[in-house]
Amino acid sequence: MKRSQINIFCVSLFFSPVSQATQLSTSYDIHVLGFTDSEHTRETDGYRYSNYNYLNEAGQVAGYANRYGAGGTNLGGSAWLYNGSSTVNIGFTDAEHTRITDGYRYSSTSQMNDVGQVAGSSYRYGADGASLGFSAWLYNGISTVNIGLTDAEHTRDTNGFRSSSISVLNEAGQVSGYSSRHGAGGTDLGFSAWLYNGSSTVNIGLTDAEHTRVTDGYRYTDIRHMNEVGHVAGIAYRYGVGGTDLGKSVWLYNSGGTVNIGLIDTEHTRVNDGYRESYIRQMNEAGQVAGDATRYGVGGAYQGKSAWLYSGGTTVNIGLTDQEHTDGSDGLRYSSISQMNEAGQVAGTSYRYSTRGGIQGQSAWLYGGGSTVNIGLTDAEHTRISDGYRSSSINQMNEAGQVAGDAERFGANGWSLGKSAWLYSGDSTVSIGLTDAEHTRDTDGLQANSINRMNEAGQVTGYASRYGVGGKYLGRSAWLYSDGSAVEVGLTDAERTRDTDGYRDSTISKLNELGQVAGVANRYGAGGTNLGQSAWFYD
Repeated sequence: MKRSQINIFCVSLFFSPVSQATQLSTSYDIHVLGFTDSEHTRETDGYRYSNYNYLNEAGQVAGYANRYGAGGTNLGGSAWLYNGSSTVNIGFTDAEHTRITDGYRYSSTSQMNDVGQVAGSSYRYGADGASLGFSAWLYNGISTVNIGLTDAEHTRDTNGFRSSSISVLNEAGQVSGYSSRHGAGGTDLGFSAWLYNGSSTVNIGLTDAEHTRVTDGYRYTDIRHMNEVGHVAGIAYRYGVGGTDLGKSVWLYNSGGTVNIGLIDTEHTRVNDGYRESYIRQMNEAGQVAGDATRYGVGGAYQGKSAWLYSGGTTVNIGLTDQEHTDGSDGLRYSSISQMNEAGQVAGTSYRYSTRGGIQGQSAWLYGGGSTVNIGLTDAEHTRISDGYRSSSINQMNEAGQVAGDAERFGANGWSLGKSAWLYSGDSTVSIGLTDAEHTRDTDGLQANSINRMNEAGQVTGYASRYGVGGKYLGRSAWLYSDGSAVEVGLTDAERTRDTDGYRDSTISKLNELGQVAGVANRYGAGGTNLGQSAWFYD
């Protein structure tokens, strides 16, 4: 296409011996993407349709274009990649992926990485034109490779049907996905999980007897996470004698093979039938996986859930399991995962119980370095005097293991008095919101602080409700906690304050790693009229 040029003139605003205009030149290219040939142009009227799906950081674009035949008939779609200099047809176009009756083909893109590799799928057809599933493929920058499982186990013996789909493409060009399984006579036998490692495709799910239905050989594997080094985590269904459903196992595949990583001890196995159920919640780039597993008691009774972490070849129960977090009436415990960082630290919550039974709120905790620490606010202000109820929740966690959240507040009579925001910084937990008179309801002492964002330096942004005489609600203040104190960062002048009652409202949209904050504040005119909003920046 034509190259256009923009000339920008900058004139000096300072006196100099020679005053002159400096000419800066910037050029840009505009490219028509997709295909414009006869295959992708409707002959009856010249109609063409191309659209993009992905744009990466290298300026490469992936998309699709409609195909047309004689008389303008619809012949499917082509997948394409603009590689920075030309547009390439990257889907399958061979006989296996072309309907013999009319030449119909359909390829679509699923994912693209920053080196311009694209994963997608193409329809398959038989000798009679019948649909025979999908092929999963990867365009590696040079050629398009069939990456699904294509052996007899994954091909229907009655007609050759095969179907594979894409799950995740990482930056190393590794792809995970699923392929349908088939038995004698074309019976459906579930799905296999696979990984294309750049040179070959490996079946990566659990395939042993525990995860294979004895009555027919059915197996079902599900992928949940994949990281940048090719670790894949997923779930596999479990079966018992006679093909009975016995729950789900969590597995992790790395270069060494596939490992069952959930909790499988007696506490997490139903005694009357052997049922077990584990789930994945988080995985990091080191291949550490966090999840939860259902607990069972005498006679197979449900007893809540345990939080766990798989790291270094072992799975550890990481929730709070002491008396405070165990129901005194039946032994029930319930822990859940909130977040995990790249260092393998995990934040979560555990229910609290009274000695007589019954939930008494929840505790926030952090697991790291081999131990679990209760990190929420636990003082008298955040404990209901009538029964000891306390409840802390987690909102943010950074790579340094700092955690921010909120905790319910209570008064001397046990009534709820809102919430406090808190930050745990490795050795102690501090309350971090705005708690002055403006942000405390005069009728009862209620305060309402909440967390918005946190950066890697442990700076936290949030909101505090404002109150007037008689406890009237007057909007929200935006705040930043940094260096041991919380500072109001929104706009608070007359233009952003409603003259009829003093109402103000600032919201935060961004916190960066320098502790700079951006947001907006409502504007008002005479008589409290709405005059839109102002953007603001706190430095």
